[in-house]
Amino acid sequence: MTNTVDAEARKKLSEVVKLARGSMSFSAFGRLLGVSGAAVQYWEKGQVLPDTKNLTQIAARAGFTMEELMAHLEGKPMPEPVNTNELLKKIRRC
Repeated sequence: MTNTVDAEARKKLSEVVKLARGSMSFSAFGRLLGVSGAAVQYWEKGQVLPDTKNLTQIAARAGFTMEELMAHLEGKPMPEPVNTNELLKKIRRC
């Protein structure tokens, strides 16, 4: 991602980072991704953009592919994250 991302896309990305982090602390989530807790805070504030590697991990932790995330940042609708446990329960019922 480049630094030419508009304000709306930064806001959306901030929300995805928060979703991916869940209830983890900034530092715990940062350790998981190999960055500092401060970096995670900057991402959530929209002050700094994650690099591609971290963006891929953030998307995956939030339940999205990179393609889905990029579509969302471009203003296209984003599907709800898949609850794997619920999906497995439905499959077992068949």
